[in-house]
Formats: sequence, C-alpha cells, structure tokens
Amino acid sequence: MHNGMFVTPQKELMEIVSEEHLHLELDVFEKDMSKVKEEQKVSYTVPALGDKVYEGEVHVIGKEFNTQNKTVRIHGHLGKERPRFIKDLFVNAKIWLNDQTVAALPEKAVIKDGAFSYVYAANDDLEEEKLKFEPLRVKAGATESGFTSVELLDKLPEGMRLVTGGAYFVYAQSKAGELAHEH
Repeated sequence: MHNGMFVTPQKELMEIVSEEHLHLELDVFEKDMSKVKEEQKVSYTVPALGDKVYEGEVHVIGKEFNTQNKTVRIHGHLGKERPRFIKDLFVNAKIWLNDQTVAALPEKAVIKDGAFSYVYAANDDLEEEKLKFEPLRVKAGATESGFTSVELLDKLPEGMRLVTGGAYFVYAQSKAGELAHEH
C-alpha cells in the first residue's frame, strides 16, 4: 500500500504473521500413511534457503484425505533451531520411521553384479608391493544421503579392510584381468 491509494472495505491491506507458533504442513501419500505416527522425528530442509537440515516431530495426523493428490496432511512441530521462514515456502521433509542403527558404507563402495551385491576388502599390510582385493558378498539395503546399509554375508578376512570408495574401478579391473587370462 502507499499514500493516496484508494481502498475498498473488502480489500486486504496487510497480513500480520506471528512467528511464535510456526509449524510444518506436510502432505504424506496414502500408501505411506500406515507408517506415520505422532511424535516421529522429522528432518527437513528449505531448498530456497540452503541445504541445512532442521528437525521437528509429527504432532497431528490429519483426518481428511485429499482425493486430487492422494495425500493426508500432517502437522509437524519444529525443533528449537529453525530457518527464517517465509509464508508458503516449499519444504522438503523426511519422517523417520525408527531410530534403528545399521552398518553402512558409502554408496560408491557397493557394487551390484547380477543377483548379488559386493564390497571389496583390501590387504591392510602396506609393506607389500601390491594391494590385494577380495570381493565380499553383502546384502545391500536402503541408500540414503550417499550411504547404503549393508550386511556382510561373507566374513571379512583377517588383515583386510573394507574399501570405501572406487569399488567400480576395482570391479572393472578384476573383470579385465579375468578376460585377459581366458583361453
């Protein structure tokens, strides 16, 4: 608004917003609703403001189903640290289903070859002239933020360490070596 502006009684001039009770409004797909419960941890980012991750929790699960986008609205409370919000800004959020801890390796350490997934172990003795790599079968699980959960199916040989990067290069070299020795 500005000085001299003509305003009708129906015209909204301003909206007063209080930051005392901010909350998240999240839309959860129908297929995921059975997994959501009150007090579950929520982590979220506001892409327009950067990639810092903030925390909150599920406070209320809506009772109304949106038939257009097949979602239910979730009301989340924010943690103590929060971004500077702007009304109706997009938020990317994850609702944590459990606090389970799993063994994980960087995504680049896990190779999928056919029906199996592998990681590589390398000899720990750096005094030897050559590194020796040994593939180990793993049961690969979910991948999140560049890490894949893994369960070793083969035992880690003594004196060997897991390779945490470049597994595809090791895999390619091992396949090249196999091809070079075929008769």
